Amino acid sequence: MICYEQHEMPVFKKMTMMERNYTAYYDFIVVVIGRIISACIALMAIKAVTMFLTPEEFGRLSLIVMVQTFCGLFLISPISQYISRNTHEWWSEGTLRHKLRFYQYYLLLISLIGVGGLLLLGAYIEMHLSLWLCVAMYIMVVAGTWSPLLAWMLNLIGLRVASVLCVILGALVGFLASLLFVQFYQSSVAWFSGQAFGMVIGAFFGWRFLFKKQELLTISEPDICIAYRGELASYCIPLAVATGVMWLQFSGFRIVVETYWGLDKLGFISLGLLLANQVWSMIESLATQFLHPFFFKKISQNKELYSEEALSDLLNTIGPIYVALLGITIIASPLLVFLLVDEQFSDILKFVIMGMIIESCRVLANLFGNAAQITKKTSSIITPYLVGSVVVFFLLLYLGHQGLGVSYVGFSLVIGALSMLIIMVLAMLKQVSFLLDVKRWVLGGLVMVIFILLSNWSITVESWIDALVAICMVVILFGILLVTLLWKNPALDRLLLVKIRLGQE
Repeated sequence: MICYEQHEMPVFKKMTMMERNYTAYYDFIVVVIGRIISACIALMAIKAVTMFLTPEEFGRLSLIVMVQTFCGLFLISPISQYISRNTHEWWSEGTLRHKLRFYQYYLLLISLIGVGGLLLLGAYIEMHLSLWLCVAMYIMVVAGTWSPLLAWMLNLIGLRVASVLCVILGALVGFLASLLFVQFYQSSVAWFSGQAFGMVIGAFFGWRFLFKKQELLTISEPDICIAYRGELASYCIPLAVATGVMWLQFSGFRIVVETYWGLDKLGFISLGLLLANQVWSMIESLATQFLHPFFFKKISQNKELYSEEALSDLLNTIGPIYVALLGITIIASPLLVFLLVDEQFSDILKFVIMGMIIESCRVLANLFGNAAQITKKTSSIITPYLVGSVVVFFLLLYLGHQGLGVSYVGFSLVIGALSMLIIMVLAMLKQVSFLLDVKRWVLGGLVMVIFILLSNWSITVESWIDALVAICMVVILFGILLVTLLWKNPALDRLLLVKIRLGQE
């Protein structure tokens, strides 16, 4: 039985509408600045890694990352999402620190599985294994989980600046460390080790920032159990299955590609997908960092009406923007390749464009998948990712057996992503009766089609200055689009009325 010490709750001053709007604008500016800085670091890292690593070595790096993402998605992400789902409740109860201590032991165990995966992979692709790589993987699984999780939790409870600082510190230190390591040993192991070191720094400051602010309640008999058997069976285990098949669709396919097309071709495909992933991850994290705290706080009230309204508002705020951005990112792809990719990888444009389509399907699926966070029936997202994985592997095995060109690999991934998205929307509609703002979704679709048609006339640049000017024009177009879709958007207004900070009454 948990006992709580009695404390007199502090009386907070009620916030006026003007003060709430100011807080929302301030939070948005903080998140935008943080995402721009971290995105610039990530894009500079892509430029650097293509300069120091050969296509074959980059292929090895993608397989190393594949092992890490297996641990992260299949074994860790389900519990991390459960923690995120309950962060507001545990923070207000004063039990958050004790829950996370128990989680640390679990991560240390899972890290051993990551090292074991490396041993199997090393024999498969004849990778030179060393104590250095095994230690780096062990650290990356632990710190690479804590760093983003702690930053996300800080964001959820309204500590925006601390969250942004953790992300920037981790990314910057990781980039600089990787640059330093590859100066002495130009290999995938050196680059991966630098990234692991950056995650350690991000996790350290995340923990310090999170518990510098004390909870209002303390417990005299700590309950260290994160999830009980019923919660594991209904929430975590189905989510683990779903993220496992998600890993197969978006990462596990690399084994098949390496088998039929080789490490160098895998390097080209992985780099194209990585560039697209960085662009869309920046977009997705910008949206979720700002809006998800309002969404999760609203659904934590456990009222069915609030939850349906919250999901509809989230979809109608972000969804049309995602759809329109697909066209914008496709037309900007040649510019990104010119600016960020070394000459030895210059022939990856087709993979970048296909990667933009794949990533847009992924973030839209994540957006609709929030319905499962409301009902906590995470088994409902298994089928969409299972369908996507089956489509991808069936097509890749067929193409590889027929000896067709590597370009068909990208088409297989696109078909799998589209199949997954369609099944996801239908599955989530059965979970929560959300309503779509048809006008805004149609407007987003029209913008997407126009830009995709315009992409047939590729933007040609001859210098990095021309490329930067063209990128700035694209950013301005994105800004106009953003204002158009968000201006007097009732869905956004309703989300911003939710109080996420202590004292916002």
